Amino acid sequence: MVIPYIVFVLGLFIGSFLNVCIYRWPLDKSVVRPRSACTNCSAVLAPVDLIPVLSYLAGGRKCRYCKSAISPRYALVEILTGLTFVALYLSKGLTVDLLGYTILFSLLIIAFFVDLDHQIIPDQVSLGGIVIGVLFDVALLCAGYARPTVDLPLLANGISVPGSIFGAVLCFAVFYVIAVAASAVFKAEALGGGDIKLAGAIGAFLGWKLALLSFVLAFVAGAAGGIILLASKLKTRRDYIPFGPYMVIGAVTAVFIGASILTWYFGLYF
Repeated sequence: MVIPYIVFVLGLFIGSFLNVCIYRWPLDKSVVRPRSACTNCSAVLAPVDLIPVLSYLAGGRKCRYCKSAISPRYALVEILTGLTFVALYLSKGLTVDLLGYTILFSLLIIAFFVDLDHQIIPDQVSLGGIVIGVLFDVALLCAGYARPTVDLPLLANGISVPGSIFGAVLCFAVFYVIAVAASAVFKAEALGGGDIKLAGAIGAFLGWKLALLSFVLAFVAGAAGGIILLASKLKTRRDYIPFGPYMVIGAVTAVFIGASILTWYFGLYF
């Protein structure tokens, strides 16, 4: 079956672009101009230098111009993007949902690595994710695709809103309340503004049910990760541990097995 291979190659090239976003967005640089260049010698890269993974391996993992070592992170992001795209295809098939999830996963990969490196989540990811998630959902509704909506009976005459809008607003509000409450308890910032806005983006793409589940999974993963980091002395209690990567882990898990988890959980009580 050739389609998974095509999806993988497409993911490699998109991953190459994600590398540009990961590097430039925290520096407030355009991802369009200037052309890609070596971060050590500033030599402008030729098309042959930009072939995902292959250029990295063929060049001996070094810049072709100055021979400085190239971080394996670039190839890792490309391969990771390709593999996640294939996993999405195998899980969702060639559907409109596949397109939405590939956009979401692209944003989440950027958020994961930028938060690890800089302890921030770019607005292009969080606010851009909210806008894209809502527009994608509304466009499909207008095109006649059955999409989840949420009834708001407390409003005048009762209205229904797209699931993306309700999910974005609810998830943003939930994280905002958690951030304020945690800051009051611990007398320090517990969740950054980027985390709050990323919650809104996840809600816009996943809807409120899967998004809230993803947050539960994120807090569980974050607690486990924090314990491991403290026990191994890689971090101390005073060190900041970015929460964005755990939100990414929670969202990815929810996309693949969230529906099964919810079915199992509610089956225990109903």
